[in-house]
Amino acid sequence: MKMKIQFTPISLVILIAGSAAAFIPHGGTRCAFETPFRYAIDTVPRPSFLKAYIDFSTGDIGTIEALTYDSIQEIIDVSRPYYNLQNEVNIVDPLTRKSLAFISTVNPEMPHSFESGSMTSTEAGRHGAIAGSVAAALNNEVPGKFYYLALDAELRKTPTEDIYGDLKMLLESRIKKDLNSNTKIIAVNTEQGKRDAKSEIYLVDDNESDLWHLTVIYKKIPYKAFGRFFPQVIDESLIGPWDPSTPNPYAMDFNCNIRSTSPYPGANTCTSVANLPPFDPKMCAGHFDSNPAVPVALLCSKLINIAAKSVSHMSGVPLQYAARTSTQGDHNVIARNCLNFQHLAVDAQTLCMADTYGLNVTCNTKLISPTDSLPEMYHCSIKAISDDNQKIDVVIFNVTYTLSVGKS
Repeated sequence: MKMKIQFTPISLVILIAGSAAAFIPHGGTRCAFETPFRYAIDTVPRPSFLKAYIDFSTGDIGTIEALTYDSIQEIIDVSRPYYNLQNEVNIVDPLTRKSLAFISTVNPEMPHSFESGSMTSTEAGRHGAIAGSVAAALNNEVPGKFYYLALDAELRKTPTEDIYGDLKMLLESRIKKDLNSNTKIIAVNTEQGKRDAKSEIYLVDDNESDLWHLTVIYKKIPYKAFGRFFPQVIDESLIGPWDPSTPNPYAMDFNCNIRSTSPYPGANTCTSVANLPPFDPKMCAGHFDSNPAVPVALLCSKLINIAAKSVSHMSGVPLQYAARTSTQGDHNVIARNCLNFQHLAVDAQTLCMADTYGLNVTCNTKLISPTDSLPEMYHCSIKAISDDNQKIDVVIFNVTYTLSVGKS
């Protein structure tokens, strides 16, 4: 039996920076990737996309080729500390030399914030989108460095047992068992065009019952042409590679305050407003070195905190913010009131450059009661506009949660 819950159609566009944070320039033209999407929860297992691209019937899945950080920097423009992947390998078809999959590991570093689990949705999107961009770059027939702007994506959770057999075979055959990381990433480039590419990405945590599944469509822009679309607006003294002796901005606290919260007429909706000041270029380290832009992991972390506080206000349940104490997953986080991630969608209208303008944020939260057999969900729709005189529409952010009391 298949059960579906349908919400109002929304434009499913996650701009996941790191694949290159990918907002459209103000006044620019969107790629033709926008499609209506109805959020659905299915009780039937999702089929594994891997079987369509990798033959698991034989022991020889492909030839393993180790990749270095420097070699990856020759094909994408996302650098440390925003780039945090480790143990990178390319699985290559020995006959065609085509890249079959890009595999890496990652140690979570961003705060748990108000979400349950060992990694937040924004951090999963960050690392997954970067991995997907590398997978796409490895199959790009045009040599050289490109920006891979993640213009259209879907992030959701999938029960691990649905596909873990395939993933386990691939991961265990290609990644050393003694790696000091709980989270493995596999990215498969499924489509490659002249100006766009598509990747499917899974993030697998051995200690979690669900895994992250991310689908991303990228817009490809040659490195030398990027400046025509995004002219430099930051003083040159504020740009350049990250200095490892300085703090990693992505390991810092992303908590922020809501200016006011008011209920709408009716018991199941409310609205919250907040203001985010202009982003310091130092907070955008590695994204990008020559022209700092606000990474989605940073922006969406702040927006999710606003959404969480809105849910707390409406439900009357105080949520506990959790910092990260370990890069090995923090699986023993103290039980607390928190949110269980269900779905994420972001429609970004323009690239938010560092040190330009702040954002006025409005969050509308609605309680959804699907069926008696499924838990209540909180759907948060957030709109952010520039706080200058232009009032530029920057991003519309949609996230759906269930509420958990006393969970880690």
